[in-house]
Amino acid sequence: MRDQETGGSPLWRTRLRGARIDVSETHDDFPQLLAESLDLHQQLDGRLPEVAAALGTTVSQLTKLWKKAPEALLLVNEDRTRRGLRPLE
Repeated sequence: MRDQETGGSPLWRTRLRGARIDVSETHDDFPQLLAESLDLHQQLDGRLPEVAAALGTTVSQLTKLWKKAPEALLLVNEDRTRRGLRPLE
């Protein structure tokens, strides 16, 4: 569960170094962090600056996180296309 005032779940916050998301795709925490970011992307209708701000990170850091799981980036880009937004690269 996300904490609105502090940016992300307790687990999410343990993985932030400033605004950088510090997690390897092979770490046990990765799936939960990925799911949290994808859920919030859906909840906020793909508005990336709002998603990033809510998680205490940047749009570029979210994109890097999703690139670590190509299927996640594909889902994000399909959703963005449906919403008339440009895909991430």
